[in-house]
Amino acid sequence: MPVQPERSPVFDLCAIEQSRSMVHSMQLGILIALVFQNTVTVLLMKFTLKPDNAEYDIATVVATIESVKFTTCILLISCRTSGFQLSSFFAQTWRQPKLGIPAVLYAVQNNLVYIAVKNLTTTSYVVCSQSKIIATAVFSVLLLSKKLHKYQYVSFVMLGCGMVLVQVDSANDKSMFEDHLIGFVSVFFASLSSGYAGVFLEIIYKHGETNIFERNAQLSLFSLPLTFLLAWYSQWHKADIDIFNGFNVYVFALIANQAAGGMIIAGVMKYASAILKCFAVSVSVCLCTLVSIWSGDDTAGWEKVLGVLMVIVATFLYSQTQRSNQNQIVMKNAAKQADV
Repeated sequence: MPVQPERSPVFDLCAIEQSRSMVHSMQLGILIALVFQNTVTVLLMKFTLKPDNAEYDIATVVATIESVKFTTCILLISCRTSGFQLSSFFAQTWRQPKLGIPAVLYAVQNNLVYIAVKNLTTTSYVVCSQSKIIATAVFSVLLLSKKLHKYQYVSFVMLGCGMVLVQVDSANDKSMFEDHLIGFVSVFFASLSSGYAGVFLEIIYKHGETNIFERNAQLSLFSLPLTFLLAWYSQWHKADIDIFNGFNVYVFALIANQAAGGMIIAGVMKYASAILKCFAVSVSVCLCTLVSIWSGDDTAGWEKVLGVLMVIVATFLYSQTQRSNQNQIVMKNAAKQADV
């Protein structure tokens, strides 16, 4: 039997360094993509929904996004899976009717987000949208019996205070009170929908092998009928207006950016840590705030600046405490297995 030549320690060190460098490069790329996607989505929404731009139908845009997302995911699955059959995929998906619950909730959430962005300032929206952290935590306790750390409760208080501070200027503007109320209520119910849907999906996929592309395609398959129905109902009393009225290059860019969000999330789940995701969210909140102030859409009062900072700190505090709890659970499970 021939003797295998020994690997050089220097070669092993170089391979490790190359692997680390590749991971760091992937993390940097994911960070840039996540910041870009989060920031550009909000800014494009706000820009396209301005009164001086041609008005488009929100339900039609959401339906188009779901269609593009479904088509893209199916193409990626067919390229990655040999012998892929669309009919088998449909049959497998329809055998999981529970997926209809989060799919419907996400479809409702997507419509509510546009209403919120339309009626709130950019800063108010990006800050208030972080309330989905609280919603997710509440539903995790109720549905998954998870326990929250005391510091996570502190992060909830900080998050709530930050949201109130950001809304101080809006509350003083009586002429815009109704718009801001509609926007805030929309964010509230969008966060509830997102939180419940996320926890519900965690229950469904906890022991499954479904990858992120199949998951997105399955959810889109369930949500497409509802989004098309909402688009048809929205256009029903607008017979004299084209269904794609107001669609321009910016709206199409928004659709492509949101449809690509699923692929970016796939990269985040594979390569990103909790710290990286929080950093990306924080950078996106800061960028949206700066652009909003620079464009004259918002003012830079001390209440708003303090509110944004409190929300950023609360996001990091909640995420780091959650990561610490997960590490403790892993260590306890490892100790139990060692005892056995």
